[in-house]
Amino acid sequence: MPQFVHLHVHTQYSILDGQASVQRLVDKAMADGQPGIAVTDHGDMFGIKEFYNYVQKVKGKCKDKAAEAEARIAALRDGTETCADPAAEIAKCERQLEECRRKLAFKPIIGCEVYVAPRTRFDKQHKVDSSPYHLVLLCKDNTGYQNLIKMVSAGFVEGFYSKPRVDHDLLEEYHEGLVCLSACLAGEIPRMLAAGDYDRARETALWYQNVFGEGNYYIEIQNHGIRLQEQILPDLLRLAEVEKSCQLMAAEIEKTRRRVNALEHVVIPELRENIKYITMKLDENERSTQIRLMKVKDMMLEEAHHYKEHTGQAYTQS
Repeated sequence: MPQFVHLHVHTQYSILDGQASVQRLVDKAMADGQPGIAVTDHGDMFGIKEFYNYVQKVKGKCKDKAAEAEARIAALRDGTETCADPAAEIAKCERQLEECRRKLAFKPIIGCEVYVAPRTRFDKQHKVDSSPYHLVLLCKDNTGYQNLIKMVSAGFVEGFYSKPRVDHDLLEEYHEGLVCLSACLAGEIPRMLAAGDYDRARETALWYQNVFGEGNYYIEIQNHGIRLQEQILPDLLRLAEVEKSCQLMAAEIEKTRRRVNALEHVVIPELRENIKYITMKLDENERSTQIRLMKVKDMMLEEAHHYKEHTGQAYTQS
């Protein structure tokens, strides 16, 4: 099966936006056979300790189970343990051992979807600076982790204006050890493309590519049935493939736990605005049910379908 890792994921620590628990996300990704998962909450790293500790806890249990399975296989093979059907028991233990090894290789990827100030983090003028861009940052190593901590902290201490904000100066100073994704429709490049300004979007993409370095900046594409996402998709593909300015990354944002939470996901953005109260039938909000942690096979099929639809070419995994 092709491997896919969710790199843009929101948990309950994305205040007034996400509601998926860290532990259930990890359990679901592991159960699907995914080799890892990222946590990229909005503007903060509040859930990172719980995320990392829970993965290590699961791995600890798997390590013990793997040792037990290996010992039982050895005992069954040398005859020190007997049973009615040794071959069947050995096969069962080997399956358990394989599952444990897969979970032991699972990678918790630390990240954050930061808010980027339109000007600088010190500019705090009403309306002009109140709509920051989104940008996803992922840690490649401990240097990246330390740099992400510094940026997120500066966002709260120096750049807070409605939201904790970083700026281009911080990104230039603390880029080492980080991978950058262009983010959702609220990202800097998607907003420029939505406004019809391809040249400015290309210039910005090249700036990020230059800052983070080759192989560390990705154009993110999404499809949640939103018209504007489909509208800018050809230009995103063009940036990533025709202009060769950066690489391509497909994403499905995880925000809700399961279908019954779809109505709650509609209410949350309303709370963020003016604590409005709305009523909507679950079936009338079918679109929001797409915002979930997709299985690998579903993600790969959807990625291939949309790539062919917008490029006319068959998708080949690199």
